[in-house]
Amino acid sequence: FFQLLEKRKEKTSWTAPQYPLLLVQVLLKMMQEKMQLIVLSMRPQSMLAQTRSTFFSSHFTTGEPIIFANGPKGHRCIYPDMKGTFKGGPDYEDFHGIIHGPSSDFATIHSDGSISLDVNMVMRTHDGIPLLGKAIGRSTRDPNDPVKANFTTAFTFETGDGNLNFLNNIITIGHGKKDGNRIQIDYYLLED
Repeated sequence: FFQLLEKRKEKTSWTAPQYPLLLVQVLLKMMQEKMQLIVLSMRPQSMLAQTRSTFFSSHFTTGEPIIFANGPKGHRCIYPDMKGTFKGGPDYEDFHGIIHGPSSDFATIHSDGSISLDVNMVMRTHDGIPLLGKAIGRSTRDPNDPVKANFTTAFTFETGDGNLNFLNNIITIGHGKKDGNRIQIDYYLLED
């Protein structure tokens, strides 16, 4: 890590205020090389929309939130009892099933009003294969109606099934909406 950081500093004319950006670039490079992850570049939404394909969509509901107010990291809102369905997009129609317990979102409302999402999801395909899903992201509440929100997440899978092992090596990007306890998210794979 430190060797990569020093090489980057030598090749460019970085100043001290730019070091955090340099650190992020080095970490992303390490992830590309070591873990073979797809690194997403910052693109305008219109460009992103042109370069993605729908992998799957999910529709689910949550239970009443359990709120832990005024903690050291902000307010924690735990949304238990997530239940619903998921369905593959074009070219992935065979990928569908249910979302069931114990699935939950451990959301954090920070002091600046931003909201972090930390979702763990238990899924089962139509033919009985269990999947674990993990979503990390951000949520923005509708200022006129706080029960409505938009969010963006990075979503990964974990499975031990040989036919679905490819899921262990992909990252999808989810864009969705919340209306009360109803949530709908579309997940995308970026095209090469």
